Amino acid sequence: FGGALMAVPWLGVATVLIAASGSLVAEGINWVLVYSKEEYVKLRERIDAATKRMEKTKEESAVADSAKSKVKNKAVTRHEQEIKGLDNDLARLQTRCNLISSVVLFIIFWFL
Repeated sequence: FGGALMAVPWLGVATVLIAASGSLVAEGINWVLVYSKEEYVKLRERIDAATKRMEKTKEESAVADSAKSKVKNKAVTRHEQEIKGLDNDLARLQTRCNLISSVVLFIIFWFL
């Protein structure tokens, strides 16, 4: 009876170690399949540039008169739509990787 109680803490430690290694594997997969790709870097740069353009346009529309403000508001809306489209592209890129990570983690935890 005493030996069974002694094994339980080691089982918990083993479970935590397996979970931590699974997380590291998932992050490694993310890095290899998403963050190290040139496509991801270019998308991030385009999102950052579009965000800066939108902020600049918002600042300009705040000081512009009402006629120019309407034009600036349309430009802000256009920038927001561009950012939304780029975010969708980024999410699509990450979804593939998340699916692969999920399958790998499912396989790892299957053996627990």
